[in-house]
Amino acid sequence: MLTAEQVAGLWLPTEVHLSPDGSRVAWGAAPIGKPDERGEAAIFVAAVDGSTPPRRWTYGGVDLQPRWSPDGEQLAFLSDRKEHSKNGLYLMSANGGEARPFVVRKKSVEAYEWSPDGTRIAFLGVAEPDEEDERREKERDDPAVYGERQPFRRLWLVDVASGDVTQLPTGDVHVAALTWSPDGTRLAYTASATTTGVLGDGTLSTVYVCPIEGGESQRLCTAADASTVAWPSEGSRLAFAAEHERIPQAGSTVWAVDLEGGEPVVIGSQQSDPYCSTLATSAVPGERRVLVIVAGGLGTRLEWRDLGTGVVEVVTELPDNPWWVAARQTPNGPVIAYSCPTSDRTREVWAGPPGAVRRISSHGDSLDGVALASVEEFRWRTHDEWELDGILLRPPNAGNDPLPTVVIPHGGPYTRRGPSLQLENAMGWGQWLATAGYAVLMPNFRGGFGRGHTFAATVRGDICGADYGDVIAAVDVAVERGIADPDRLAICGWSGGGMLTAWAVSHTDRFKAAIVGAGVTDWAGMVRECDIPTFSATLGGDRPWDGPGPHETAVRSAISYAKNVSTPVLIVHGESDVRVPVSQGIGFHRALLDHDATVRLVTYPREGHAIAEAAHQRHLLAEVRAWITKYV
Repeated sequence: MLTAEQVAGLWLPTEVHLSPDGSRVAWGAAPIGKPDERGEAAIFVAAVDGSTPPRRWTYGGVDLQPRWSPDGEQLAFLSDRKEHSKNGLYLMSANGGEARPFVVRKKSVEAYEWSPDGTRIAFLGVAEPDEEDERREKERDDPAVYGERQPFRRLWLVDVASGDVTQLPTGDVHVAALTWSPDGTRLAYTASATTTGVLGDGTLSTVYVCPIEGGESQRLCTAADASTVAWPSEGSRLAFAAEHERIPQAGSTVWAVDLEGGEPVVIGSQQSDPYCSTLATSAVPGERRVLVIVAGGLGTRLEWRDLGTGVVEVVTELPDNPWWVAARQTPNGPVIAYSCPTSDRTREVWAGPPGAVRRISSHGDSLDGVALASVEEFRWRTHDEWELDGILLRPPNAGNDPLPTVVIPHGGPYTRRGPSLQLENAMGWGQWLATAGYAVLMPNFRGGFGRGHTFAATVRGDICGADYGDVIAAVDVAVERGIADPDRLAICGWSGGGMLTAWAVSHTDRFKAAIVGAGVTDWAGMVRECDIPTFSATLGGDRPWDGPGPHETAVRSAISYAKNVSTPVLIVHGESDVRVPVSQGIGFHRALLDHDATVRLVTYPREGHAIAEAAHQRHLLAEVRAWITKYV
């Protein structure tokens, strides 16, 4: 049986990057569980054609985000090897060897990109402490006035030859993503201001272009939550990924905007196929088109999109949602690389020509010999006639009789379960419970991606409405098909999945056990306390200060129905969670205690929205299995 030590100790790759000639791939990888508060991550390198096996290149810190220089002579990466949790930029020879610190500041270097000619590197990071900051810290005269001294993420340039760092003028906005112009004279970036005093609140973003030799940034357009940005080698447009509407909880779309500014336009598949979701876009050196990740149903693919003509060309199908994609054009055609799980393998690095990629990494070898659950597609029709899909895991050696079944709604809600092994972190529990003898049903419901904008936007102001109905319809079908034993059902989930779990047990008694992981139980509290108040108000329906009520947020909150709960509930939460504050779990625990429900609350010190420390992960996994085993 799969053990907690195996889960926490499993290494997974993150970002991948191809050398300029497409012959080698570099990637960062880290274990699922941090061995201590600092953690560990390393850079790996391998030949795309398999002529040299993967080799670990770095030790001694949290080393991530590798980037080859344009001439292929150097490899850059981020590391906190000098000071825990503060990333610096390091350079090493493309042949390996010792890395040298290049930009190491008092504040972290964040996202970065080489200029096309390799003479500069642009990076993001907050400003270094000034004299007043240092005085405040030294004298402990540091009251925090809300909305003042905001740590805006700025845009910086470093000269590779001299090491000189300069700040580009972006104003008081929070920069989120950047890309170079093909000629290296300008940078495009996305940024957001703040109207709530909370950085990253999901409010409107703006796309800018900034000259690197002086001059002010030019505003191109405004969008909602703009993320990746791509500047193709030809044409008068650039592309960016953003939400389909300027309201939170919208489908994701790739847009094009003229370099002179103006209203952005949708480019590519969503013009003809409104039921797909475009997740990210990137530029490829020397290529006039941009590369786009597209999700449709349970499928995922890469596409070329021409920003001038709108012509779409499918590059390849992917096994599931990729964590990162890279591409190069070579004399023999394109080469791609990505990190992605499959139905029988945890996340690995894959690379090669489209249609002929091969697995490059071997991080999942630690699970060789472990009997894992099978993964299959699960399709059903909802009570209002939507055709939906999800994933079903059957335990090893499962027979034909109905099985004790655990339903695991995904988080987000804007995400999706793809046809992969379901062993990506300590909060997913798919393989973890399936290998313990349970069928695991993981439905994709309204609010998620892969079915277009309308599907995603359905839950605005109706959270725990149609999405909950979709989950229950999936359970009904699993019972009808003889998969699930109706007398041995459980439900559990993390974040948005924890929210739906809390809602489920306050509206039905059919589940014998439930686990609410970092789940929303009180939308008014989310609007007051979390780091995405605008998004939370959009989902919940209103805000506590919108008059004396009655409030829609109360109608949509599981805590309002605590008296109905008869299912034993385990609540697990990180104490330092700012996305879904721990008060959500504490409040629900108090409400259930007050109504004499069977409930257990476990909180984890130092942990945020994800449980990261290996010892905590092992404890969490043991709690999850024990709770389900006890009551199901």
